[in-house]
Amino acid sequence: MESLFRRNGGRAGQSAYVGLAVGMALVAAAAACGAPAGSDPRELDDFRQLLRRDSIEPIYDPQFVQSDEADLEPDDLVMGVSINGDSRAYPIRYLQWREMVNDEVGGIPILVTW
Repeated sequence: MESLFRRNGGRAGQSAYVGLAVGMALVAAAAACGAPAGSDPRELDDFRQLLRRDSIEPIYDPQFVQSDEADLEPDDLVMGVSINGDSRAYPIRYLQWREMVNDEVGGIPILVTW
């Protein structure tokens, strides 16, 4: 089972906010850089698909522990989300394997992706 952790009403660590900021910046950059179809100079033959589509299953029912019980090292990176006083941290070392977590934070459904 994934060892993720949750802190209700508390602040996630600085690395959590860095991870969230990086993720949000990447999403914003991707949206801003949309190019018209057919304008990309790279050929599709230049890319090789390693995994078939949808071969990495998201985490649909994440399990959490209190922050003092989490199996984390001080330098572990996490993606942090805080909505309506509900804060969660998703360790990058687990997201490297599963890449996506469907969750609800502060009553709002979210998708955490790496």
